[in-house]
Amino acid sequence: MGQQRKLPYLIMDPGHSYNGEFFEMHEGVTEVGKVIDFIENVLGETVPDDQLDDEEINDDENIEELQDDPVQDATYQERSIQHLDTIHTEALTDKTYPEFIVKKGLTTIFFHVKWDPRCLAFREPYGLAAVEIMEIKRTNESALARVNCFDWPDVCTKANVTRYPTIKMYKKGKEVAEYKGVLDEFYFLKYYLLLTVNSPIVLMTEKEGREFMDAKNPSWNSKYLDAFTIGFFPEGTTKERLVFSEVAEELRGQYLMASCVKDCAKSLAGQIGGSVEATVVTIKWEDVNQPEVLYTEPYTEEDLKKFVLESSEKIMPELNEVNFPFFMKKKSAFLMLFHGFDHYSESAEESLAEIAREKTFPTVQICWLDSSSSDTIGLHLLKQYDIEFVKFRPTIVLLDFKSQNLYHYGTSVDYRKKVLVPWIKKTLNGEIDRTGMLKEKKWTPLTTGYDFLSMIKAEELTEMAQMENRRFSRSAERMPEKDDKIREESSEEEGLSTGEDNDNLLEDLPLNEAKRHIEL
Repeated sequence: MGQQRKLPYLIMDPGHSYNGEFFEMHEGVTEVGKVIDFIENVLGETVPDDQLDDEEINDDENIEELQDDPVQDATYQERSIQHLDTIHTEALTDKTYPEFIVKKGLTTIFFHVKWDPRCLAFREPYGLAAVEIMEIKRTNESALARVNCFDWPDVCTKANVTRYPTIKMYKKGKEVAEYKGVLDEFYFLKYYLLLTVNSPIVLMTEKEGREFMDAKNPSWNSKYLDAFTIGFFPEGTTKERLVFSEVAEELRGQYLMASCVKDCAKSLAGQIGGSVEATVVTIKWEDVNQPEVLYTEPYTEEDLKKFVLESSEKIMPELNEVNFPFFMKKKSAFLMLFHGFDHYSESAEESLAEIAREKTFPTVQICWLDSSSSDTIGLHLLKQYDIEFVKFRPTIVLLDFKSQNLYHYGTSVDYRKKVLVPWIKKTLNGEIDRTGMLKEKKWTPLTTGYDFLSMIKAEELTEMAQMENRRFSRSAERMPEKDDKIREESSEEEGLSTGEDNDNLLEDLPLNEAKRHIEL
């Protein structure tokens, strides 16, 4: 027998184990069957039944219907992968649900059904988030759980769940928030962690203020956030601080905000240009084009809220699927730099960032897209726009959503601000011929939609026809019975008369003749 050594766990008992624990295992145990036996012996069970049930997928499903929904198609393609991370999220019942929501701290419940593709897609990120939260809190008790609403509809009804998936957060037995963001580990974790701290965080001393501004407090600050807003409120700024606190409470779970008061305000306010008056600043440590934004408007809730929302974004962000809806709501045009990550693209970025900082075109969202390789969204869009991407020559496109017009800055290789600004003005005023227009495209499903009323009617007609066929079959079966009965009665009457005649005949015949007659 080989020497014993410790190997990382393969599957953990959610009631007694925690990330980082090890099991004893012999070096010679290498076969799959023996590993399975080892796991079963240690845990006394295999993967939970509810998890296996969730993994059941009908292989006979219509592939076209699955592909009509990209999320469902993705979950179908990954159907063979076992989501072992769900062992860190307890499956609740009608008895354990009320016990779980009264646990200490912020708890979260993922309400789902096993056939919904978005529920399936979020299972693994949710399990990974549970592990990360346990590591951050340094505990072996998970704050995340799940409820299968097909198995426990009464629990979901009690929680007022009307759609799937639904992610609700509880504190001391009461619902405090519902997560409605991107179904992704990173964004969910960001929301959860922001809800675990006060909003605003009150900083009393210089040390607390410096740790906060250095992104050391909270400990997860720099990992999940790229910006925060801090207000410095010396004595006599009660009104401004009250407005700041109300905005912070409203934006809780979305943005990290802190109030620096007393010694903290006295020591640190001067570093950002404030001393006696209230000062609010947004700090973005990942935005090289605009690392700080100072609030200069009157202290009203509406103005301050708008400032936090806008200043927290990078001055020239990368356009992606998360921020696209946000920018579409507030802007009527996009000025896009298709970035090649070369010296020329960086020069064009600096000019466009300067234009964005000066807010020369408030209705235009200046952003960039990656175009450095053939599989990037940037090059894909350029193909849709019928614009050729030339290496070492940055491509700038202005897209006006009102007119659906497309303008390509391709007549010059000069990317200085003094050249770009007049071009942007002329395009917005319609003084330059458009390069193209957005293509009209109808988003139709891959398969024809179901007409359920017609299907129900067809089923009813089919059922009526089947009933009529059964009735006709029974009638047809009874008719031969009647005919046979009539024939039997006739035969009996004939048999009686024939039998008497035969008896008389047999009496007159010799014995041998009588036997032969009977045989015939």
